[in-house]
Amino acid sequence: MAQRLSGFATRFVLVLMIALAVTACGRRGNLEAPPSATVVTVDENGNEVETVGAPEKEDKPFILDPLL
Repeated sequence: MAQRLSGFATRFVLVLMIALAVTACGRRGNLEAPPSATVVTVDENGNEVETVGAPEKEDKPFILDPLL
């Protein structure tokens, strides 16, 4: 009985570790605004300027992207 419980505990910990590793996948950095968002910025004169859409960012592919 103790060996069966030990085997179960080992598998459970292994599955838990894999689940934690997979949930850590994603993109590093701040959240990105949706394309339809209005972004308010301040120009060099101190005036507020509204722009529609999020600023374009360079998309850097990652080796695990096809899995996501």
